[in-house]
This record gives sequence, structure tokens and C-alpha cells, in this order.
Amino acid sequence: MFLRTLYFALISILLSAAPPVFAQSHRTLKSEVNSAASLTPLSIGTKSYPDFFVVNSIHCPQKSNGCIPQCKELIHRYQQDRRYHATEMDSMIASLKPGIPVCIIVHGSFVKTKEFYTQSVNHYQRILASANDRPLHLIAVHWPSDPGLLITPIQQVRKLGNRAEYNGIYLARLITHIPPDNPVSLVGHSHGCRVIASALHLLGGGAIQGVVVENPYPQRRMRAVFGAGAVEQNWLNPGQRYGCALNRIEFLLNIKNRRDTVLKLYTLTEPYRPHTLGQNGFRIQDLAMINTQAGKIIEYDVTKFVGTGHMISHYAAHPQIRATYLPFVYFD
Repeated sequence: MFLRTLYFALISILLSAAPPVFAQSHRTLKSEVNSAASLTPLSIGTKSYPDFFVVNSIHCPQKSNGCIPQCKELIHRYQQDRRYHATEMDSMIASLKPGIPVCIIVHGSFVKTKEFYTQSVNHYQRILASANDRPLHLIAVHWPSDPGLLITPIQQVRKLGNRAEYNGIYLARLITHIPPDNPVSLVGHSHGCRVIASALHLLGGGAIQGVVVENPYPQRRMRAVFGAGAVEQNWLNPGQRYGCALNRIEFLLNIKNRRDTVLKLYTLTEPYRPHTLGQNGFRIQDLAMINTQAGKIIEYDVTKFVGTGHMISHYAAHPQIRATYLPFVYFD
């Protein structure tokens, strides 16, 4: 019992002790809704002249009652003035240029709102710099991943896992708004991969916590990238928790790290819990059960780069990792 308590305490410490974020050039968050003049339609940003969106569900319901949640997410647009400007879903969708890939990134647990808005700028600039400013629309998704301090570490892991899964409903609904001629890539880290798996399961015809989401564009091109995914090895198998997730995607790039300390401890939070995709990847028996769709799965072992690390900063520091996932983002 003492050892299990120690393991849970270590998980909390490792997940919450994120390194400081990089210095940023963006200023304050503006709350007013932009005028038409300040939001340029069909704008493609660059590293030097950024233009991307964030979608924030932190104020939305986080528990299922069996119905599709009726909540209007907060949306902000980051532009050349290095400020975030409040906007609306319709304006965001109208700004998407036909045929340009849309990359949606989803963070993991223990990310505070201020940190999220800062890190989103970093992610955008790194991707565009690595791709030499190839055209790309980026949407960063924020979900309430800070559980508070009044519950034990094991309760934190359970609560955040269920909350990540529930936010897959919001992500799936967001994807249905994007025009069908915009291919969509989904890039997740840690519990963010669970948000994505949940959304893909819904779009593939499954249900999440009693909720189903109609997919109006089943032929849309979609790809997914899991980094340090806190998703159990068998959960994408047919009939399992996210067994429909592979139905509507072309490829899944699973980036795994066999020495990830946080994911090793995560496995100990439940009796007989399988290993995660982020640590050990897919087993032979899982690929056999996935059958013909196993050809969609590509695995990339980054143990030699990341070592015992788990945080997004441990991955972002290596251009080799970006070079590997960029073709999935740009549909090369």
C-alpha cells in the first residue's frame, strides 16, 4: 500500500512539475469580439506573421448526461499584432482556405490556461519554421486538464482520463464544422491522445459516455499523431473502448518512448492495467485483432532522443521528431 501511494504521489509530481515555458512575444488576451476589419478572411499565416486559432472548452460541461453537450466554446485568433482576439466559430470556419490542411493540436494533463495560450504560439512557430512556412491552418484545443489539489493522485489520473475522453465530444463536433475539402490532422500529447481517440471513435460510428456524433463528411481525409499517448494498448482494438477510431483515418503515427517515466507510473494506477501506446506501442496480438486496418498504423520509437522524459518540451526539442510527423500533418 505504501509503494502504491508513493507511485501515485510521483505521478502527480512528475506531471505537474513542467519546465518553464519559453519567452513569448504575444501580449495580452483581448476579450472583445473582433471587427471584420481585424479578422482577414482566408488568411494563411507564417512564422513571422502568425495566424492561428484556439478553441477553449474549459467553461463547458465536463460530465455526460447522455446528450450532446450544448455549449459554445471560447474561440480566439492569434494574429500579426501578437495578440489573441475573441472571435466566433463561423468566422473561424470562414477563414479556412479551401484545400489547405487543418492541423488540430491537443495538449495533455496539468496544463493551465495561461500556459496553454503561451505554448500554442511556440507550437505554431516550430511547425511553420520546420516546414519552411508551407501553408497550414492550425487550431489549438484547450480542455480543463487541471484537476485541482483536493483529490489524491490516483483520483486525478482517473478524473483527467474521463475528462479527456469527454472532451473528445467537443473535438468531434469541431471537426464536423470544418469543410470537407480541408484535410484534418490531429496531433496529441499524453491525455490529449485520449481526447483524439475519443473523437475519432465518435466520427467512426462509436459512442462516448452515451453520446453519438453524426459525421457529415465520412470521406474527409484525416490522419492522427500520438505522442506519449496515455491510451492503453488494446483500446483501439475492435469492440474495445475506442474500437471505431481507425475507421475514418488514413494513418496513425504512434510515437513511443520505452523509458517514459510518467507512463510507467501511469500503468500502476489501476490493477492489471495494460501498458500504454506511448510507452510500448501496439502488441502483436493487438495488430492481429485490428486486422486489415493495422496497415494504417506506423510506429516511431524516440527513446534515444527523449530518454525518461514525458513533457511536450522533451519532444519539441528534437527536430528529428518534427521531421517525422510533418508529412502526416501536411498529407504528403
